[in-house]
Order: sequence, then C-alpha cells, then structure tokens
Amino acid sequence: MGVHMAATPLNAGFDASVPLGPYVGGLKAAGVPFVGRYIASKPDAQWKVITPSEAVELAIAGVPLFPIYENVANQSGSPTGKADGTYAASYLPTIGLMPDTGVIIYYTEDFNVQTADMSGICAAFEAFGAALSGYGVGVYSCGYCNAQLAQKGLVTKKWLSGSTSYNGTRAAIEAGDYDIWQGVPKDVTINNRVINVDLDSVQGSNADIGARVPWDGAIPQNAPLTVVSIQMLLNKAGQTPPLDADDVSGTLTKAAIIASKQKYSLPATTSVDWTNWVPRLCRDAGVKIVAPAPNASSVATTAPMPDSIMQRVVRLENTVGVSGANGAEFALAPSAMTASTPADPITSLERVASIVKQMQAGASDQPLSVMKTGNEPPLGQVNGALGQTIGNLMNGKKTAIGITGAMLTSILSQVPASTGLGQVLALLTPSSGLSPYLMPIFLAVAAWGVLGKMEKWSQGDAPSLQE
Repeated sequence: MGVHMAATPLNAGFDASVPLGPYVGGLKAAGVPFVGRYIASKPDAQWKVITPSEAVELAIAGVPLFPIYENVANQSGSPTGKADGTYAASYLPTIGLMPDTGVIIYYTEDFNVQTADMSGICAAFEAFGAALSGYGVGVYSCGYCNAQLAQKGLVTKKWLSGSTSYNGTRAAIEAGDYDIWQGVPKDVTINNRVINVDLDSVQGSNADIGARVPWDGAIPQNAPLTVVSIQMLLNKAGQTPPLDADDVSGTLTKAAIIASKQKYSLPATTSVDWTNWVPRLCRDAGVKIVAPAPNASSVATTAPMPDSIMQRVVRLENTVGVSGANGAEFALAPSAMTASTPADPITSLERVASIVKQMQAGASDQPLSVMKTGNEPPLGQVNGALGQTIGNLMNGKKTAIGITGAMLTSILSQVPASTGLGQVLALLTPSSGLSPYLMPIFLAVAAWGVLGKMEKWSQGDAPSLQE
C-alpha cells in the first residue's frame, strides 16, 4: 500500500501452516533462503494447504519452496501411501513444482515412532515413492524413524522433528544425522507483520534439500494474480517509488496499476487484464510466462467423509436394502470407507434423497406418481391422530420423512462453515442450532410412522416399506 520498507534479516528458512501472501514481499529482504508449505488431501487439512495463487507469489518473489505432505500424524500401510503419492503427483504441478527438476517432497510421521510402527510406515513410504515418478522423497519424523527409512533406501533426505523427546531425536541432533532440523515454533516479523513459523536449520551451507522456485520463477498464463503478485510485478517493472508489497490494495497500488496501463495506451482501470496488460507488464518485469498450469480444483480428493456422516448414510442404505450412489454398494465397516466413497455433503444429501425415493417406491416398484384409488381402508387412530386431511397427507410417508429428516439434520449440522453450503445455511440459521430442536421432531415422526405401521399390521393391510 505504501512505499517499500526494509525488513530485519532473519537469515533462516522456515516451514509454515498459513498462507504467505502478506509476508512474501519481504522474504528476500529478510534473508529467507527457502520456505516449506503443505499439501494434503483430507478436507479437514485444507486450511494449511498451499494454493496455486500462493505459488505464483513465491515464483515472482523468487523464493524456493519445499513441499510437505501431511494428512494425519501417522501415515501407515501401502494403500495410504499409494493414495497420498498419487494425490501429491497430481497436485505438485498445480503449484509449479514439476517432475524431474530435483523437487523433494517430505512425507510426515509426526509422532513418537516405535519399532512396532515401522512395518506400516515402510509400506506407506514405499508406495508413496512409487506413485511419485520424477520426485524425490524425504521424511519428517523422529531420529529413529528417519534413520530406519534411510537405511532401507526409502528416502533421500531426513528432516528431524523439533520434538527432542521423540525416539532417537536427541541422539540424531548430537550426531548431526539430519539434513534439516526443525526448531520450536517462533514468532518472527517479516514485511512488518508477525508470523508464527518453525525455523529450519540445514546441515551444511547451501545444502540442496529439494526446494525449488515454482515454475523456475516463471508464472503460468492466466494464473490467479493476487494484489501482492501485482505489486511485486510492478516493482520488478521499475515502479518508482517501489510499492510496499503488503497484499493491500491501497491508493498507491491502484495509482501504479493505472499508470502502468497508461504507459501501454490501455484504459485507465485497475482490473487484471491478462490479454493486453499482464503480458506487457511481465515482459518489463523480466518474468517469463509459461503454459497454463493444471487446474487444482480438478485434483480429486482421496479422503472419505468423517465416519459420523458417511457411515450413517451407508448404514441407512443397508438397513432399507437400497444401493449407494449410481447403484454402487458400500460396506458398513469403517475400513471400507475408501476413496470411492463420496467426500462432500452435497453427495451425501443426494444419496439420502435417493434412499427416500426408493423407500417411497416400495417393494412393488410402483412409481411415485401412483394416486389413491379411493378404495383404501379408513385411517386408524394412530394415522388419523391429526385428522383425516393431515393423516392422508402423511400416510405412508412418516417413517421415511422422520428418518430422512433426522439424517439431514445430522448432516447439515456438520457442514463446515467455510463451504458454500455452510455459508448459505449460516444465512438462514446456524445448522448446529437446528439439530437440538429438529432432531427430536423428526425422530418423533419416525416413531409415529412405526406405530402407524403396527396399526396397519393389526388391521391386516400394511404395505411394504410404505410407512
């Protein structure tokens, strides 16, 4: 927003679990030789993942990046390693870390590893590396785990956890048996802002830990350009006085954009124009433009929904004897909740809706549009408790409505607030506040349906799965 300001030299690399946009403009001035950022496939880990736009920022700043893959503390077993490696191989090109360029990705085992854990860990690392053609594999763990994986030839670099109480870590520190050593979390000031990071010490000066500048300092055509990306491009193109690359679109930044466009005889607007303006700006900034990067949104997640949601849907499907999405069968066991299981609330809702339709269609496979013939027996005391009009309206539907309503209430109460559906629900009423009130109502409706079914059985005219 203002004029560029110097930073206090840090002279150390670090890894961080937050976006670096507000700080990236000051990394070089702070003497930061590299940064580490995360990749993860599970939805609950997405908050710490590096995005393509952040990778573009690092490319323009010329800061090397080393990737870290961490879903959970313990990655174990071949299926997990294969799924994680496949996901990483798809995601790395979206952030400019290309195969066969010396990139090393660090697979984490962030817990106190013991001998009994190593069999599953080795299987995970072997499968992880096999799925990552063109990339090196490093490990982040305790001294014991790092040494075991290195001896088996499953990793090329060892990143030592900062938890000195972990198995073999203190001995590894004393012996210098590491390539990177993670320090304790620390607040540092970069670009006039405080950020909490883990400072990382490298064994030997200028050691290659597999960190690379995304796209080798180029940016993809039509890449998402943040405010700080534009600020840094303007500075590289000769903006005087230089802008403070603070990711804030203030008066000075807007004026600099307009002045740059006028230089090329373009309309005096502040929009990002990839057709006429950005290519010329990049040319003057000395930043090469390469082919468009793969779309990160097309990288499918391999993570299942939390058991608390998906297993209830699966359990309901098995209870009423219907198939899962697209006719696929899903087992009840948690181990069967694999990558093929839908991993978003919308898909869960669609499956519940499918259950309702099949329940309403019933064993006779009659279409939902079948109308009453007028020859049905009169409603009993249970089904007619609220009168003939409401009784006929609800007749044959109460159990499905009750079960479905309870399911939907449970699912909606777990929709993350950061998602589009969560934001819509927040405008209506907090979904978490719905559950205590609606759940008993829906369960009561389901119970009403069961009683109605029993009443029909006593009358000898109960249809199959209609109540």
